Formats: sequence, C-alpha cells, structure tokens
Amino acid sequence: MPSLTRHVIFERDEHGSPYAAEIVDAEGWDDALFDPPTPEQADVRFVRLTGATPPPNLPRWLRVEVIGRRAAEAPARYTAATETGRALWPWSPYYRGPGPGLAEFLSAGAASLSHPDPTPADTDRQLALIAAFARGRASPLAQVETLRSDALERWLRYAFVDADRFVEALLLERLRDEAPEELYQSLRFLAEAEVPPDDPHSELAVDRSVLREQASLWRYFDGAPFTGPLHAVQAWQRRYRLAYDAHYRAVIRSAQQLLHALDAVRPAASALEHMDGVRALGAPAGGEALASYAAAEAALAALPADPDPQAARTAGVTLGREPAAFAQGRMAVEAVQQALEVQRQRLASGTVRMVLERPGVPALDQLLQAIAASDVDGIERVLDERLVAHIERLLTEAVESPLSELAARYPIVTTATLDDATAAFRELLETAITVSEDNRAVLREDRAAVVG
Repeated sequence: MPSLTRHVIFERDEHGSPYAAEIVDAEGWDDALFDPPTPEQADVRFVRLTGATPPPNLPRWLRVEVIGRRAAEAPARYTAATETGRALWPWSPYYRGPGPGLAEFLSAGAASLSHPDPTPADTDRQLALIAAFARGRASPLAQVETLRSDALERWLRYAFVDADRFVEALLLERLRDEAPEELYQSLRFLAEAEVPPDDPHSELAVDRSVLREQASLWRYFDGAPFTGPLHAVQAWQRRYRLAYDAHYRAVIRSAQQLLHALDAVRPAASALEHMDGVRALGAPAGGEALASYAAAEAALAALPADPDPQAARTAGVTLGREPAAFAQGRMAVEAVQQALEVQRQRLASGTVRMVLERPGVPALDQLLQAIAASDVDGIERVLDERLVAHIERLLTEAVESPLSELAARYPIVTTATLDDATAAFRELLETAITVSEDNRAVLREDRAAVVG
C-alpha cells in the first residue's frame, strides 16, 4: 500500500456554507481513494500523486493532481486545494446549500438545555454548556464536544441540518437523563417516526402533529402533567406499528424481487467489468453503472428481514416510501446493460474484428461469435482476465502503426526525400511484419481508428 499523508482544511462557499476538503499526498495510487471520505473526515478529496498515473473516470468530488517529487511547500499546496475544493464541493455526496449559522445553533441548543431557566447570553457560555452536555454521548452529539468554529458549524449542518433538529436531539438526550424510561422511549419513538402527509395512512400524520404539541418535550420540562399525553402517544404508537410492519414487509418482498433482477444482470456486469479492462477500446464505459449496481445490491441485501419492534423506523425505511436503493437498483440494471452495449459495439466494430480475427485462439472466436449474437452469457463465460490481456495486447500493437513512425521521421515528403522515405517505410513494414505473430502489419494510425 502506498504511503499516504492526510490533511483537512475548512472553507466556505459563496453562500457561506462551510465544507471540509481532505488533502492527500500519496506516493502511488490506492483504490481506497475512490471511496468518499466519511462525513466525520471531510466532504471532498484532493489527491497530490507522485510516482503514478491517476485512473480514468474519477468521481466529481475527487481531484487528482500529478506532481513531481519536489512538490511545492504547504502554503502553495493549501492555496491550490482551496481553489480545487470550491470546484469539487457542489458534487460532494454531503453537499449542503445555504442554512443556519453557528450562532443560531448555539443559541437554540443552549436554550434547550437551560429551559426553563434563562439562556446564557454570550456564545462562549452557550458553547461551553452544549459541549459539557455532549461529553461522553453517542454520535452525532459526541463530536460537538471537541469541534470548534467552522468545523463545528459544518458538523452541525451535516448531522442535524437545522437548529430545530439539533434542539430535538438535545431535548431527547436530556429526557433520557431525567425522565422515566417508559416516557423517554415513547417520546423518542414519536419523534423518530415519520409519516408522509400523502401516505394512505395520512390520519397518522395528522394525529402525530397534534401529539407533538400535546406531548411536547418542552412541556415536560415545564413540569406539566404528562399521564394523559403519554397514554395518547402509546395508543398512536400501536396504530403506527401495525401500519409500519405491513409496509416494511411489503418493502422486503419488493427488495427480493429487485435483488433477483440485479442477479439476472450479473453476467452483464461481469462482462462489462472485463471489457472496461481493455484500455485500448477507449475510456471505460461502465464505471458509474458498476458502482451503482454494487451499492444498490449491498443496500438491498442489508435490509433486515423483519422490522425492529422497538424502533420507529428500521434501516431508514419510512412508512409509505421505498428505500432510495430501489430507484438506484432499477437505474443500475438499465445502466449496466447500456454500458455493456457500448463496449459490445466497440468490440463488434469492423476494425476491431479485423485485429482480433487471429488464427489459433479459440476463445477469441467464441467471443466474437457471442458479441455478434449479443449473447451476454456467452461473452461472460469466455471473457476472463487472460483473454482481456490478450485483446489489450493485440489492439495496442495494432495502433502502433508503421505509418506513425514514418510520419515522425518524414512529416513532409518532397521530391528530394521521396526515395529515402520510401526505403524507410519499407524497412518499417518489414520490421512490423517480422515482430507480428501473424506476419501482418496493421496500418491503422491511431487508437480511435481501431476502436471505430
């Protein structure tokens, strides 16, 4: 594994939203750099690479710069990273638009912890109160204890989105500390449940909204009577549970059907992955499609078979909504097939077939027959790493034409140099025929001509 050094800098976009750029100095490429940084680390990544060539088709949140061994000093590096970060930030998987600032989070958070007493007026005391409360608690509150300034605002925006959700998280933690367990669990369930207003069970959404007022977390800390609201919440919870369990099991049935569809396209995904390995065919066609395919399959397979009876939502599944992996999986099936067709057409082109129709390689004959018949299973069966390497070598040799060398030696031919150029071309042709496996010299001049 190549040596990696990481630094993180915090910047703000034109809207004032803070984001974090991870700067990685790497002596060689590591495929782990394709994975986005975790949200705890950063939003985008800028890699300064020495001693290697970056791979093609980088995701838009990632930039790779190839530098010499004697790189610029740190200030210049950070300046470049700042400019790069601004370009990458809109493509981050964690991108956030304009939103509340740190002062709003601190003021609202401190009010939730001091209520019903007065809220500290200055931000330093507000921050101290919140940081002390967050100490030793689970993520995402745990990070609030140690982060400051832009890093803290960025984390609050990512983890809680707005001040209201931050307040709710603090009040629930305060309730855990101070209230009976039964009350805490019921109000936590009510807060974490989600019922879209357009759901067939929309009456649950209306009743939840009313209960959120009657059984407000603020009212508990005001010392208001809570026996009646608690019973109403528990009755609503039983109704919600019946609707949610039925919905979740329908989601699992649909997930199994989609997993079967993904499994059916597995031969196409495998063939596409192998075809993308033939660099002489051009830029890989299936990078994003294959990544989406793998992500959707992993997300669907990870769904528990049964809903958690203690949780308002299981695996992020919302009542009346499909998981995001459903749409991703359907698009991935289509995207893999489309990308495979791009590569199949490249391999089926007349110029590529001319190069690949070599005697004595039965696997190539089978591959060309499968490609001509659009037989995906046949392509997947015959196309392995050895055959990919063989095709790569054949196509690469094909594009190294004697014409290129002749043009380099004689960019312009005149009457005075015609005989010399002719003799040189004959010499180049004889050499190409001698080193070829089939005693042929291919005169295609560039890779585009071979790919067609």
